[in-house]
Amino acid sequence: MNVLIENINMALTSLRGSALRSILTMLGIIIGVAAVVLLVSLGQFVQSGIRAQFASLRVDQISVFVFPDSSGRFRPLRMRDVEYITEQLAPISTFRVMPQYEEALSVLRGSRELNTLINGVTTDYILMKPSTVISRGRFFNDAEVESIARVAVIGTTLAQRLFGSEDPVGQDIRINMTSYQVIGVASLGASGDLLGTGNNFVLVPLTTAQTRLSGEQTTPDERPTTTVVFQPTSPNPDLPYITNRITEILREMRGIDPSTGEVDDFFVLFLGSFLDTFTSIIGVFTTFLGITAGISLLVGGIGVMNIMMVTVTERTREVGLRKALGAENRDIVFQFLIEALAITFVGGAVGVLLAFLLALGAGVLGFGIVIQATSILLAVVVSASIGIFFGIYPAQRAARLNPIEALRYE
Repeated sequence: MNVLIENINMALTSLRGSALRSILTMLGIIIGVAAVVLLVSLGQFVQSGIRAQFASLRVDQISVFVFPDSSGRFRPLRMRDVEYITEQLAPISTFRVMPQYEEALSVLRGSRELNTLINGVTTDYILMKPSTVISRGRFFNDAEVESIARVAVIGTTLAQRLFGSEDPVGQDIRINMTSYQVIGVASLGASGDLLGTGNNFVLVPLTTAQTRLSGEQTTPDERPTTTVVFQPTSPNPDLPYITNRITEILREMRGIDPSTGEVDDFFVLFLGSFLDTFTSIIGVFTTFLGITAGISLLVGGIGVMNIMMVTVTERTREVGLRKALGAENRDIVFQFLIEALAITFVGGAVGVLLAFLLALGAGVLGFGIVIQATSILLAVVVSASIGIFFGIYPAQRAARLNPIEALRYE
């Protein structure tokens, strides 16, 4: 222990004795460590942001969308179709199912007219879209869905554009020449931003949309839906398998055979697969950034090796004297290796501090980058590895010096 403390003191004394040279040597390490820590933390920040955005959209949900086929024919799903799909999936999992009927229509209030998306939903909408916030009024209830009530919940952006500073709750809007009473104002939160709705929407009871907006007067099991959301309620559901199974059921129901070149007139969306893809892409990008920043660490390590070679040359007589007084080769190796490690560790510490300062600056600009403990650990390991890797050769070269020749060195 005394030998270790003595070698550390000698290393620090050597660094202080040539402070400017030591600082210049550390510069590459400082920049490299700061870059690695900051870029790895940036990648983790982006990953966390993406996960937060997708979390608001419930990545455990599977959505089915129908659209016109190649000939322009549109075949909406019927409520009996939704029931059939749910029955076919029953052996796999239990589900909360929310059919929807959507249409892009004009909304009028007095002389103001705006085009927007009218979405007929059930009362499960609030449960399945937890980021939805009712800022005024209330959401419609089961009785209003059953009675095909002409009530509406509008988005905050639409409320501002139609009513300005007035309270829209209790007032009427017109859709398809029919009056609807506004009972609530809502915001979709982060999910609305990600989907690009900008809170410019109208929610009405599903039955109201299926009958009054679609124009179809049919029996309940024949009412149309354009979107169906399935949310498994069983523990640990195999969501990718369920997604594929829904696709198979729909193709069977709609008579679509992909082997003959027929194209699906529906789309099954599992957001979890997109999240995995995004996460993988960001992971690769973060690794690439880390490797790019690591090049500066390599350059810094070469600088450490170069300065240690110079140090060995300058202190040849000192090495010869120590060996003449009985110092063994391992003592010489240890001494110079400690000096190389001191340079890289001090440089690494300053690099981490610089990364913290840059992260604070990024926070002022609105980027909440948090330096992770794993990034600091990475910096410590990398600094130590560089010190050992690039310090071992100069240290061994010093240890191999012949003491007699070293004492004669001028």
